[in-house]
Amino acid sequence: MFSDGAADNGKDDEPAISNNIFEKNPWLLYAIIGAVVLILVITILIVILKKKKKKKQPEFAWAGAVDGQPLSETQAFDFDPAQLQEVQEIKDAKGQAMKKEIQEFSNRNPEIAAQLVRSWLKGDDPNG
Repeated sequence: MFSDGAADNGKDDEPAISNNIFEKNPWLLYAIIGAVVLILVITILIVILKKKKKKKQPEFAWAGAVDGQPLSETQAFDFDPAQLQEVQEIKDAKGQAMKKEIQEFSNRNPEIAAQLVRSWLKGDDPNG
């Protein structure tokens, strides 16, 4: 019954069964770690590339595009003096039209115009 003074439970003859999958396949742990590192590297690269792409885009909306195509640096700052003159004339015309409307309003409503001027001189908010 007894041999060598130790109790025999029958477990010594059975091979050790391991439920740990990483002990059975040690390369699996390295593969999982490698996949996680690869995913992190790809994510970091995507974030960096998006930031670089944003920096390359024009800062001002008006310098952005013509017909959906972005302007090059030379196109964005290349202007025709005649175009500048046209823009100035349009601005002057709008200013003259606004001045005329204000004069007409003040002629039709002198009390309201006087009250507005008084409040502007006092620094009060006419809306509140």
